[in-house]
Amino acid sequence: MPCIETNSQSHTLRRWTKRFIRVVYLLNICIGIGSLTYLTLTQREGKYRCDSVTVSFGDDVLEEAYVKNADGEFEKRLLVFSHFNGK
Repeated sequence: MPCIETNSQSHTLRRWTKRFIRVVYLLNICIGIGSLTYLTLTQREGKYRCDSVTVSFGDDVLEEAYVKNADGEFEKRLLVFSHFNGK
């Protein structure tokens, strides 16, 4: 059976490399969890909500629409304000 001989420096280097990788891994986890916690808390406070909504309608004017009446049936009506406010 072949035997591989190593010196103590390679063993020490390997041990420090493993420790460094573990520290980097732990830091990544801590930064990720910290970032998610910060985002969750600021989102609850409403920081990322929009302040205004802009809606742009086309230039086409609809003259008729289908409106559901009290019986649950749809009827064709003109798009005039008095038809919709009950007056």
